[in-house]
Amino acid sequence: MSKKALIILTIMVTIVLAVSIPVLHSKAQSKKPFVPVLMYHHLQKEGTFDSKKYGGVIIDPERFEKQMLYLKAAGYHTITLEQLRDFVLYNKPLPPKPIVITFDDGYLSNYTYAYPILKKLGMKAEINIIVSYVPDEVNKQKPEVVIPHFT
Repeated sequence: MSKKALIILTIMVTIVLAVSIPVLHSKAQSKKPFVPVLMYHHLQKEGTFDSKKYGGVIIDPERFEKQMLYLKAAGYHTITLEQLRDFVLYNKPLPPKPIVITFDDGYLSNYTYAYPILKKLGMKAEINIIVSYVPDEVNKQKPEVVIPHFT
């Protein structure tokens, strides 16, 4: 085989591989469900907090509802962390387009604002609390905790 023919063959093989490997990788990846996890913290009405300072961790309840409506309209199905665990450990099936919604720190607003929205839309979420922030009968809310948490 001539040097010119070998170069042409090498270029052709390279082009075929460059085109087919991403396609094969994409097909292999599509068989594995991708489960996004959305994390929220505190819900509070717009205008009652400094959005420049706290905009990354506080969301207006109306905006939260719009986001949940978008997910529902886009065909996402909320799942619990238990369902995700069962899928990972025991290969239990997940609904199409699964998504996990979480709330960190156990703010009371998760119950007063988010829960009614999620309930109305038939969606699930996980709330993770900071146990040391949970007030008790004697201590009520700790002074360093300025936003109410779950009791």
